[in-house]
Amino acid sequence: FCVYCGEKLPQAPLPVEETPREEVAVDTNIELQNSDLQATNRRVYWDIQPGQIARVIKSSELAKFQGLKGVVISEGTTAYVRVNGRTVLVLEGGVYDFKQNISSTRDTGISRAWNIIKNLFSSKKQVTPEQEKALIENIRKENNFTIVVMVNKAFQLLVGAKQATLDAYKQFVPMKIQTRYYTLQIGVNAYFQIEDKELFVQHWLTNNTMLTTAHLVDELSDIIRARLVECLDDKDWDGNRIPDELRRAIKNQLNVDAVNHYFGLNIARV
Repeated sequence: FCVYCGEKLPQAPLPVEETPREEVAVDTNIELQNSDLQATNRRVYWDIQPGQIARVIKSSELAKFQGLKGVVISEGTTAYVRVNGRTVLVLEGGVYDFKQNISSTRDTGISRAWNIIKNLFSSKKQVTPEQEKALIENIRKENNFTIVVMVNKAFQLLVGAKQATLDAYKQFVPMKIQTRYYTLQIGVNAYFQIEDKELFVQHWLTNNTMLTTAHLVDELSDIIRARLVECLDDKDWDGNRIPDELRRAIKNQLNVDAVNHYFGLNIARV
């Protein structure tokens, strides 16, 4: 995947350990051309690609697998099973083996997807049988569900001038900001964290199936530029570097904007 826009790139298939055909089969009646989920050793992988901050896995993408014995979630990410706009199960990175294999040939399509989620509830030791039953019943009342996989650590964004296309962010271009005597060329190198998961999902992933660093830079560049203009306008100092005191003031203001305008994101370091 392109690390800037998230588009899938042509490539040779990666070598994977062979799995018997009868153990992990694909339902050819379901169109899943846009799905990149893979299964190895009868475990399906929920992960994100380099350059992605988060992605959405639809229930229909899970329906193609049968004979699974578990789910693998990449280290450094967290998976959120969501039904009807709310999170019902949180899974940190790791291997989750089912109590029993999903191997029924009678189950087709969405039934297999339901079974995957049901077995995930069972694999969570802190979920009591009563809680599991209530949650599964709630899921079955809905037509489908989604899994949101997102990074759970700080990620870096280099914010410069606004570009016309996402692909253009491959080459960094600094902002040009006028002070009293200088025209500065500025880039903001910030480390962000996802602080409010629900707000993040509602804003960034309601209409999108993935979020990349390029998408975020494109959305946040105007907000960050406006704050820099406000902080630097009519400022004067000796030398050709921004004074430390002014630099700290800019960082503080960017953190204020994170609370008000970044929709679930927080700046960990600038």
